[in-house]
Amino acid sequence: MSGVLISAEVLVGALLLLGVFVAVTLLRRRLIAQDAELALCTLVVGTSRPRVGMMRMTVDTLEWYRLFGVTPRPDHRWARWGLDIGTPRPVDEDASPHGTTSSSVQVPVEVAGEPTPLAIVMTIGSYTAFRAWAEAGPPRFPVTG
Repeated sequence: MSGVLISAEVLVGALLLLGVFVAVTLLRRRLIAQDAELALCTLVVGTSRPRVGMMRMTVDTLEWYRLFGVTPRPDHRWARWGLDIGTPRPVDEDASPHGTTSSSVQVPVEVAGEPTPLAIVMTIGSYTAFRAWAEAGPPRFPVTG
């Protein structure tokens, strides 16, 4: 009988931990999404394995967060003016990273001052928002007249 009691206690403890993890994850996503556009994407840096996460487009930066985590700080942050967005390519379904769909595109991005190539895999809708965000940025230099 005591074995069943211990198993029930372990089960209740595991359920409580799961509940806390879900609550922290939802709170973190709400904090990240404040005052900025947020999109689900997969980040490929150089030859490293693809990582599923969220990209956040603020007024002057592009931030990337791991999908699951506890910290509200971005794993990567790039200045908006330093991004050069390439031409999107359809993602091969056989080589498709996790978290992508058949309508996903891979977008090469060059970052000023970083020699490592970068690619972001996202849906067509997210790409449209990303391209619009990049092209509608504030002026880089003051206008002289």
